[in-house]
Amino acid sequence: MKQEKTQKTSTWIDENKILNLIKAVNEGLDEILIQMREDKVSKVIPVYESIQPPQSHLQVTCDSVLIPIEPIKNYYPRLPADILAKTEEVLKILEDEDVTIVAIDTGRFTYGPHAIINFVVINVGYWYYRYKTKFGKCANVSRLLSDITRDVDAQIRAKEFEKEVIDSLLDEVQGEKVFVLLDECLSLGYTLSFAEDARSEMINRVVEFIDAVMRKDAIPVGIFYTGASNIYGGILMLNPSVDIPRVSDVALMNRVLDQFSRSPLFAAYNRAICDKSLKILAFYIKVKEGNILRIEFPEQLRDRVDDIHLIVAFQSILGGGYPLALQRAHDKAVLDAEYRRLILEEVCRRLGLPITDLILTKKQIRKAWPVE
Repeated sequence: MKQEKTQKTSTWIDENKILNLIKAVNEGLDEILIQMREDKVSKVIPVYESIQPPQSHLQVTCDSVLIPIEPIKNYYPRLPADILAKTEEVLKILEDEDVTIVAIDTGRFTYGPHAIINFVVINVGYWYYRYKTKFGKCANVSRLLSDITRDVDAQIRAKEFEKEVIDSLLDEVQGEKVFVLLDECLSLGYTLSFAEDARSEMINRVVEFIDAVMRKDAIPVGIFYTGASNIYGGILMLNPSVDIPRVSDVALMNRVLDQFSRSPLFAAYNRAICDKSLKILAFYIKVKEGNILRIEFPEQLRDRVDDIHLIVAFQSILGGGYPLALQRAHDKAVLDAEYRRLILEEVCRRLGLPITDLILTKKQIRKAWPVE
């Protein structure tokens, strides 16, 4: 009798990716909902409102904190709310005071370890407008670098390139009051993750950039969103015995500020700049419910805080909730998928290389075109 051979078949389980993601999101949201119902902010507000600015300089050893240097209260723009509500009034004031707004943002593109050829493209987008003469310009300036081995080095070189661009721009622009808006944190807390040598070099580049702006009698202003809890850290530093829950600066400011009011000024302390010449002040402004911006600028410009406050409010009104100038600069700076493809195609064309075989590693090829 002939014996038949049977072939063992494979067993394959392919779980639903979307269902697994939704399950994880809902499980995580359970904890968030519990925290929201607990209303931690209400427990922090009375402690925040009771703190007093210290009378002497503090020695800060923690990563990043904000220490108030003004009494705790809401500070309002020097113009009434009914004027801020009218775009035509905002534009008239910017024109009458001969204000010029400059904004810079930077995009970078590299394939990193996936590229056989090592290169980084730095793209600085800028926008400026003088309201009195109704003249402005929006453009980008780009540079390809081939000697970059670390991402942090690309960031440092980008800051050097930004300084070149701002030097040139400030020779072009005119106006009685010139503000340079930047989508970045001037207090440089993010550099705490850098190696010490890279952190020191980045700080030096930022100081050089700020000095270049101020030498042209312009006012550099960092504007950004943050999830930090630096005010909470400052409260604990001033009153170590207090028992309060940790809350974000944004959650706290959203509750205590009115529309277009600002927080008191804070000294921005962190380990990255504690022994450097860079001294940064900060405040928060509430553009509308849930829309809280952090503003940073050099300590030397403390007497211009009212002007900075008003300009950020004006630009946020004109931009529908976020500074118009920064939106325009970002549009010129960002390198989306289409621009990245164009860059790769140009690199291949100039070098005479086929993109799939010589520019990209097999891993990147298979991520783009998986095996069926």
